Amino acid sequence: MENKKYFLYLLYVLIFSSSIVWSAHIVSNSTQKDDPEKEEYSDLLTQSELLEYLHISEDELKDIIIADTVLKRQLTSYDTYRFLPYIEIADKKMFLMNEIKEWLKYQNNRN
Repeated sequence: MENKKYFLYLLYVLIFSSSIVWSAHIVSNSTQKDDPEKEEYSDLLTQSELLEYLHISEDELKDIIIADTVLKRQLTSYDTYRFLPYIEIADKKMFLMNEIKEWLKYQNNRN
């Protein structure tokens, strides 16, 4: 009889804990669907993902980077988001989504 009570107690605990885990999974998935940008783009963008996000061509992106590089060399100081922010990893340019959003805000406020 004691073994049966222990078994039932263990079964209840397993059912309860699995329901909590499942509920957390459902809640986390439902909150992610509320923000379409989070599903479409990760925090770190490749060049092709950035091109898609900004709706520009590869040549336009290269022109922006070249113009930024030339202008940066002439300046001793500048605003953080004046130039397109990126990092280079293994000779590839990568772009942080939050930094790109701030850069876009800065560009929109300048114009």
